[in-house]
Amino acid sequence: MEAYYIKKKNCETVQVDDEDNIMIINLDDSTVTNLNRAGGKCWSLLNEKQSADTLAHSLLRGEESPSSEQEDINHLRAYIQSFLDQMVDCGLVRNA
Repeated sequence: MEAYYIKKKNCETVQVDDEDNIMIINLDDSTVTNLNRAGGKCWSLLNEKQSADTLAHSLLRGEESPSSEQEDINHLRAYIQSFLDQMVDCGLVRNA
């Protein structure tokens, strides 16, 4: 069964320098997490319930020349699952 995730409520998002990087402030424990462009895109999509698979497909749709090769999708899905696990550990995302 696929795991689904969603943002926790008590976080503030700040845009850093340019629109590619964001900083998330966890108001519950006063920690700060910086995200790159891909992480920021995933974060914005986590307003709704998402899985590593749905996030991977959303990121690929956003590319100018999306790749449909299964190996690329599997690699991206694994990368996103690692990102989601880290976000759970930081207290920013929870299982939905």
